[in-house]
Amino acid sequence: MEQAVRLHQQGRILKAEVIYQQIIQAQPNHADAQHLLGVIYHQTGKQDLAHTHISRAISLNPKAALFHNNLGEVCRALNRPEDAQASYARALALQPELQEAQRNVGLTLLEQNKLDEAAAHLRQVVASNENYTGGYWALGAALVRQHKEIEALEICNRGLEKSPSDAPLLCAKGLILKAIGQPEQAAQHYRQALELQPQDPDLYHGLSGVLKQLGDVDGAIQCLKNELKFRPNNATAQHLLASLQNITTDRAPASYVSELFDRYADNFDQHLVGKLQYHTPDLLANMLQEAIESNPVRLNMLDLGCGTGLFGEAVKDIKKELVGIDLSHKMIQKAETRGLYDRLIVGDLLEYMATVAPGQIELVAATDVFNYVGNLQPVFEHVARILPHSGWFLFSLEAARAGVDNFALDKTGRYQHGREYVPRLSQQYGFEESGFAQSTLRMDGNKPVMGYLYLLKKRG
Repeated sequence: MEQAVRLHQQGRILKAEVIYQQIIQAQPNHADAQHLLGVIYHQTGKQDLAHTHISRAISLNPKAALFHNNLGEVCRALNRPEDAQASYARALALQPELQEAQRNVGLTLLEQNKLDEAAAHLRQVVASNENYTGGYWALGAALVRQHKEIEALEICNRGLEKSPSDAPLLCAKGLILKAIGQPEQAAQHYRQALELQPQDPDLYHGLSGVLKQLGDVDGAIQCLKNELKFRPNNATAQHLLASLQNITTDRAPASYVSELFDRYADNFDQHLVGKLQYHTPDLLANMLQEAIESNPVRLNMLDLGCGTGLFGEAVKDIKKELVGIDLSHKMIQKAETRGLYDRLIVGDLLEYMATVAPGQIELVAATDVFNYVGNLQPVFEHVARILPHSGWFLFSLEAARAGVDNFALDKTGRYQHGREYVPRLSQQYGFEESGFAQSTLRMDGNKPVMGYLYLLKKRG
């Protein structure tokens, strides 16, 4: 057991995992081995296994506050915030001074979008023990979500004054520096953190993003390869690595998309519409209205990748029934607040369309969704099956660079499509082009992102 713990502390988690498993095989009721094996599964993204083993550890030793705290961390990773808070409460009932659990209460509030409550709680955590550095970086994260980056930077600096070699604080400061447009300094802080914790895959992941922003693609690739040494099955790292190595896959992993937009949900409308000048839902809605103006009707609509409901807002005057589906549960929560959708579903668009009976939907829409789906053939197959004759298929695509015939995965992690790709699929699946436009979809930095807007009609 001592050897396994030592390996675990050194970051050699795969070797530690083998020893924990051997201990459990010999002694199934070894609570510490069950707990620490669960921690490793949590660290490597295997949350269901983590929950099983830490729950088993608690059944063997229900008075271990740390076990309850770490079960809360697993529940948080599983998007079960109420269960997470219940676990933290049990941990604090057993050990009220457990600062880690107090911090995690605040982080869970943050993930529930209770920003003011989270910040207030984490300020109390810092005030109650100024030597606990975990409170500083957590409070910094909450302040960033409140758009108080300068105060967040000051909080991290206060923590680093007390503990200059605290890797999580250096990482947190790196994140803030990146957010305020100082990528060189951000990279420096990530590298300092990695010198202290060279086995931490999160640090390699964070540094890869900064290096990509700085144009150091080779450095970003190496960071992602290092990350994958510690979590070889991480779908997000695999996807980003493929994008930087010019390897085109069929679609982005569901976990990558859901995590990306869960993080983005709070500021999605403000950032995308206000800062990036995003108007694709309105452009597509206008294209549809022009097509049906001679015969105005209300339509049963399916909004693929509905996000916060911007397309629903754009078509509210011509929708009969509106169903939205998105991989991000936080985006769905935002869409619910609009009160426009008759049904909202957290799930995969292909899996959902496979359950839809033909004739129920008259229009399928996808605004900036196929940026994360390269191979559109399965999509066309489902849409062609469920739409009636003269049904509508309305969507946007990011335009591919010259020479791309079908689709390609760009270094941004998004897919781009060639101009002739959709006409070929339309011919194959019985659609005709009723509307087409080239347009600026949004800004990326100071550069316009060019795209295609399509309105297809199913042949009668």
